[in-house]
Amino acid sequence: MKQYRIKIMLFTFAAAAICTTCGGSSVNGETSENGGYTENGSHTGSEITSEKEFLEHFGKGRLLIGAMANDPFFAQNPNLLDVRYLYLSDAIFTGPAVPTQFNAADERWWGWWQDRSRPPGQYLRDFLNKTEQAGQIPMITYYTFAQTSGRESQVSPANDVSFLTRYFNDWRFMLQQIGNCRAIIHIEPDLWGYAQHRIKENTGNDNDLSPEQLPARVRDANPADGAGFNNTFAGFTKCLIYMARKYAPNALVGLHASAWATGSDININRNPGLNIKAHAALVGNFMLELGAGEADFLAVEALDRDADYYQLRRGENRWWNTNSTLPNFAQHFQWAAELKTIIGKPLVWWQLPVGYSGSPNIDAVYPFTQGHEQGYKDNRADYFLTHTNDIVSMGGVLIAFGAGADTQTNPLTDGGNLARLIRNYKQSTAGYGY
Repeated sequence: MKQYRIKIMLFTFAAAAICTTCGGSSVNGETSENGGYTENGSHTGSEITSEKEFLEHFGKGRLLIGAMANDPFFAQNPNLLDVRYLYLSDAIFTGPAVPTQFNAADERWWGWWQDRSRPPGQYLRDFLNKTEQAGQIPMITYYTFAQTSGRESQVSPANDVSFLTRYFNDWRFMLQQIGNCRAIIHIEPDLWGYAQHRIKENTGNDNDLSPEQLPARVRDANPADGAGFNNTFAGFTKCLIYMARKYAPNALVGLHASAWATGSDININRNPGLNIKAHAALVGNFMLELGAGEADFLAVEALDRDADYYQLRRGENRWWNTNSTLPNFAQHFQWAAELKTIIGKPLVWWQLPVGYSGSPNIDAVYPFTQGHEQGYKDNRADYFLTHTNDIVSMGGVLIAFGAGADTQTNPLTDGGNLARLIRNYKQSTAGYGY
């Protein structure tokens, strides 16, 4: 379940001037431009209601392909990918406000993931600038709640005013770095699943699962942006979406639905009697109460590591059979399609494993180089990229590939398999039909 950010070196690149459309913010935490509002006070951000609208927001009309990879991969494969994603996953700053000078206590904070003599947030601004200049769509996965609280499966820190003040300040600062950039923002994978899990533990049943039951000190921690929201986990989530509209008005924002949120993981289910529609309804209805219907997309995932990593290192079978026995792709796709029906938002597949049949089943070790194969076997990249029309028919708009840990296969260590599959897709007639 746990996600890890890839080492910072994967994303390191030379500094560039901030482009005119991205990063429209000061570094002192103040709102720049009009804070996401037009001069007459109307909000410039708007909720996406269809797959076509999602794609047209970025000037596209075909299923998008994305990845998390280091610079050499993009240099060697120009114009291959539509989306490049960045994983902001570590502890945030220790004080209540965004720091303006480096403090050793804050060295893990993503705002200092660059030369510390440069202003905080430069790392993200450079990423946005470079991605846009390459003609790609930047995607940010923001995963800091668990990393900061130190308690991955716990949601109680949302009821801590000090913690939540820091969290909201960091979220606002991150959004301000995005500014007017057209980007995709993926909020806190895992967190919403843990929230549902916690409520089920508290109530002892599946029939009374509401995020309004979990306290969160939204109004106390964020009087500037949270005054109109309930002091509950649902209010917390809706406030995050509201802030995205306000501070990053051209970005599309989405929550993440976890396949294990009910306590029964659909992605490893071997029981043919499991009611997939009912399982999806439990997750989907909870996500709706959180505010997923007010967002622009819903993110899902298939596996956070290569399948043979689980098999060889943990003794767990996470392989998906090609639909003859469970678990399999058909089961996962049915579950995702049910979620799409319930929530009514486009689907984004995130962090799909990169492993393939020729991966050598050894840990990948930095620095990664093209032609030096490392990582573990998997079949998800091959299946997804040869079944893109199925994904379109379910309401998918983006499939994004990336290693969930340093040791896994990544786009530079897979013998060119991912690049080959994407080229084949790009040269085909698949991926349309919206």
